[in-house]
Amino acid sequence: MDLIPGLPNEVVRTHILSRASWKDLRSMLAVSRIWRSTLNLHPSSSSDTETYKKTILATIHPSQKTSSCSSPSYAVSIYDLELEKWERLPAIPWLPFGAPMAARCVYLGGHLFILGGRNPITWDFMSDVFSINFRSRERLWKRCASMTSSRSSFACVAIADKIFVAGGQGESSLALASAEVYDLRCQRWEKIPELSLPRNECFGAIIHNQIVVVGGYTTSVCDASCSEDSETVITRWVASADAIQLGYQRWRTVDAASLKKDLYTAPSIGCGQLQFVHKRLVEHCYDRCDKKWTVVEGKIMLQTVEDRTESLVLAGVIEGAHIFGTKHSWLKQPGDGLDVRLSFCEAVSESAHNMGAWKEILCPFEFGTMPVSCCLIQC
Repeated sequence: MDLIPGLPNEVVRTHILSRASWKDLRSMLAVSRIWRSTLNLHPSSSSDTETYKKTILATIHPSQKTSSCSSPSYAVSIYDLELEKWERLPAIPWLPFGAPMAARCVYLGGHLFILGGRNPITWDFMSDVFSINFRSRERLWKRCASMTSSRSSFACVAIADKIFVAGGQGESSLALASAEVYDLRCQRWEKIPELSLPRNECFGAIIHNQIVVVGGYTTSVCDASCSEDSETVITRWVASADAIQLGYQRWRTVDAASLKKDLYTAPSIGCGQLQFVHKRLVEHCYDRCDKKWTVVEGKIMLQTVEDRTESLVLAGVIEGAHIFGTKHSWLKQPGDGLDVRLSFCEAVSESAHNMGAWKEILCPFEFGTMPVSCCLIQC
């Protein structure tokens, strides 16, 4: 069935549908079922015609263990799921520290994008966007149009030749409500409606033509009971999600329980962690483990021994039966110090409703203590 009678479907996808602005998407989705299914494409790209041959996991991480006399630096590495082998990508040439920290990565149209984050030396927030073409034999970074706002630790998802970002932390606020979309074809950013609730350390998903921003924490100013001179900002973890239909002008609050089924069966869950709002999603993951997990202050936690506490948060990356996550361990040291360690983990689904135990993935580098952003590359 033709998308537009008399025109090849590929021409319509490439030159008409893929160039739709945010405000046009709502009306275009209502044209017909075939338009709707074409616009709501898998995040890889609307122009992909090749058969996927390999699945790779990309992640941003510290490039080395820093000492008191060395400048911090970050890197981007990829992990071949089939070969169980890591490869470090070249440093981003415009960044003397290699890659941003607390940035987000996403794969779209054959390119891996690194967005925003912070300069690990000055701690300045960044709006920069970089990409690397995985369909090229040469691994070369390219500078793309910068976001309209500098931000780190934000929600980031890709669908139908577009990248959506929302929330995070910026120069002006500990938790941002702003959101914007990048058009891969036109190579420009466009602001979209703000979140109903500012969120930092949040993550995103695409579910049934909806962009869903999950978890994170929000902020509020100290109330009148505080002293007049106080500038105290109160933070709290959010037990809900924000969702917006493509092309709509308002976000709606979604109860955590209503997302359980859709998130578990979603073909792609963006990058980054899922917060405790989705505890129900992974409860069964721990039923068969020999240790009991609980939720403590918004994190899925496990008390292993008297002096050690561990937390596990899903990395939000699912490939077939595989789910990847990060595990944080805190070990009390003499003098009230803490030894913090972060490891990369994988769980394999034995059936639709039965997860196996988590196992650690060996890495040729250390993740440090910052949250990990990762995404799938299919090439």
